[in-house]
Amino acid sequence: MENDPAHPTRPYRFSSPSITVRCGGSVELTNNSTATHTFAPEQGGFAASGNIAPGDSDSVRFFYRGAFGFMCSLHPWMKGTVRVT
Repeated sequence: MENDPAHPTRPYRFSSPSITVRCGGSVELTNNSTATHTFAPEQGGFAASGNIAPGDSDSVRFFYRGAFGFMCSLHPWMKGTVRVT
């Protein structure tokens, strides 16, 4: 999660909008932006993080194989895909 100065009306983005992780593995989330964010599934497949304040980190573990859309529930234009192998 980071600031995106190129888009002033949508000033945040995931620094890695495409992630691959092994089944049972985790993704470490670090908020390098100036706003609170979340890491949430668009339609299920994994448990959402809680709120991640600026400068804080969290992790999400993946237990099911497949491709899952993710988003920030506070800034819904922030989206990506995680592939669990």
